Parts: sequence; C-alpha cells; structure tokens
Amino acid sequence: LREWKAEIGDDEAKFQERARASSECRSAPRGGDLGFVTRGKLSPEFDEVIFEEEPGFVYGPLQTQFGYHLI
Repeated sequence: LREWKAEIGDDEAKFQERARASSECRSAPRGGDLGFVTRGKLSPEFDEVIFEEEPGFVYGPLQTQFGYHLI
C-alpha cells in the first residue's frame, strides 16, 4: 500500500483507478467511493480520518479489523 500511495499521491483520478483495479472492497467498482457516510457507520479508524482530517488528500495505510486501507 505504501507503494500505491506513493504512486497515487493525492490524485483523485489515480486513487479511483487503483481502487477499481486492486480493491477488495464493495466500493471498488465506484473507484473506492463510499458514498455519504455518517459518524459511527464505519470503523473508528475510518471515522478518525473521514471526520477529523482535511478532505482532498489520500491517507494511510490505515489498519482496521478488516485489513489495511488507503482513504
């Protein structure tokens, strides 16, 4: 994931492309887009990034009980 993050940088189009090609998440066909998410709907680790960090950047790798993620 670190290599992918270096490749993606903060480029949304590259993130979407990588998500479609490599993600195991149900959001992969949508380029990793999780849609509208409310606090507490996902893991606490996701909430921390989604609701506390500045939008428009790629964060991670982030470990949750479900594995490792780029957000």
